[in-house]
This record gives sequence, structure tokens and C-alpha cells, in this order.
Amino acid sequence: MMTFSDIIRLKRLEDVLEKYWNSHRMDHTAKYLIRHVFDSPFDFFQEFGDYWEERGWQKIGHQLEDLFIRLQSFLIDRGTPSMDIITGLMKLDYFLGHKYKPRKIWWDFVLDKSDWSSYLKNIAANPGQISAQLAEAGLNERELQKYTVLEVLPFSLDAVLESISGLRADGGSEEEEADNAVDGAVPSPESLIQGGTESSIEESVQTTSTAVAVAEPSSVREGRTLLIVMYQQNESQRAQYYTLPL
Repeated sequence: MMTFSDIIRLKRLEDVLEKYWNSHRMDHTAKYLIRHVFDSPFDFFQEFGDYWEERGWQKIGHQLEDLFIRLQSFLIDRGTPSMDIITGLMKLDYFLGHKYKPRKIWWDFVLDKSDWSSYLKNIAANPGQISAQLAEAGLNERELQKYTVLEVLPFSLDAVLESISGLRADGGSEEEEADNAVDGAVPSPESLIQGGTESSIEESVQTTSTAVAVAEPSSVREGRTLLIVMYQQNESQRAQYYTLPL
């Protein structure tokens, strides 16, 4: 039988689960942490939930950037490895969480102005190297500047995304879930507390207790990536991103 303190801890887990998984604010970051850092989804959300509670964050409101800053603080304080990759994925998720080009960011922008201008000129002159859709749009440099953000990531973004491709942040179909199971995908975090019953929670913990984090492939360290995120480019008004190896 679960104790009252166990139930309270699970409520903390549920709180951060809602903010960081069910909201889809950090799909790429959460998937990476679940696949490569923590032994199971339960371990990640439980440990983060305890950290969140200890700092009293459940008593105050938050802006979007606060969620990223708090996650980064938690990961740094626990000595999490590969913070350069995790931070890069957080930047991607932050950009994708905006409908319009964001006016502010939560990290120090280090891309030199001359390099930024050079990258933008190259994109305007050779849009086909990014995508056929961008080439068809025919945006000039000034238009690109209005709708585009650039960020240089110190790793291969495509390789990192490929390493977490077996994990999904949506409900999906049973067929897809079966395929993921064959691929060795980690159980979805929401399945750990789905139903909210004492027995289902305990069974979930037991089934994930032997899981281990998967080492990231060496290919992620090969080269850098120019992340290109564009806004207001189609009817959906959703941000679109492209990658260019450097």
C-alpha cells in the first residue's frame, strides 16, 4: 500500500508531466532526456518534480521562458552530462513554441553579427540548399530577416533527432506503439500515472525499474548545425525549421 508521502510525490510528478510533456512545449528535449539521460520516464519526472517542489515553484506562476530556465537549472544542479546537446534541443523547442518570431530568448546569444549576416545572405542566395519550399517562396534577405531566427548548434541535430525517433509525444496508433516497442522505445511518461490508481502506478514503476538510459551515438558529435527557424510561412502559422550542416 502506498503511503501519503508517496501519493504527494506522485502529484509532483503529475505537475511537471503536464507542464513538460502533455503540453508539448519540449517534445524534443523531453524525448532526449528520457532516452539518453534518465533510466526511465518515471525517474525523470519524479526527480524533477521533487526539485520543483523543493524550490516552491508550484506556488508561483511562470512564463514560457521560465519553464526552460527551471529545467536547465535542475539539469545543471544534478550534474547532467551533454548539456550542450540538451540546451540545443531546448532552444529548438523554444523557437517552435512561438507562433511569431520571438522578441526575446532565455539564453545568451553568441552568434557574431557578421556570421549571422553571412549565413542569412547565403540562405537568400541559395534557398534550394535548405528546402524546395523555401526556394519556391523566393524571399529576399530583408524578408528572411523579418521571419527567421538562426542558431548554431555544436552538434549534428539530425543525428540527435534520429536517436530519439522511436519516442513520440502524442497518443498515436496501436500499430505505431507496437513498432516502437520493437525498436526498444521507452514507455510513454503518461502511462506511468494513467488512471491514477495505486495499483497501476506501482505496476508501472515495477515494469520500468530495470530500464537504463541509452548512450547517444557518436555521430552526434560530428560537426555543427545551423538551425534555421521560420515563422508565418503557411496557413497553419506554425514555425518551421530547417537544418544546414556546418
